Amino acid sequence: SWVYSAENMPTTLAEDNIMHAMPVVKVIITEDANKDSIVDWQDGAVVFREIMNVPFRSEDVPDLVVMRIPFNFASQATNPFLKTLDETKKMYLATDGLGQWVELKGYQAEGHDQAHLDYGNHIGERQGGVE
Repeated sequence: SWVYSAENMPTTLAEDNIMHAMPVVKVIITEDANKDSIVDWQDGAVVFREIMNVPFRSEDVPDLVVMRIPFNFASQATNPFLKTLDETKKMYLATDGLGQWVELKGYQAEGHDQAHLDYGNHIGERQGGVE
């Protein structure tokens, strides 16, 4: 993904050091790549493999059947770490060991839509506050 900001938009200190990637276009022209005597989209698909971007760990996707994002919402501890671990173990047993992708989602303040450090420098008191 790309992030575009207005020229005079204030940035956080972390953003000042980020080099944003610019969009890229690659073109490849091919002949009958699959040797079926017809030049069509299938030949393009075969040759596209030479220039396509392979996302990091994309080979793991077939093994990560169960994907979920537990997070706390509205100042409630609905998904503490031990509960999330217990649910992960139960899912492992219920699916005979299918691969899982569990992303523990955290927020800087109390929960989703409560506050964000980028706007107003709010620091969650339940996470320890400023000290």
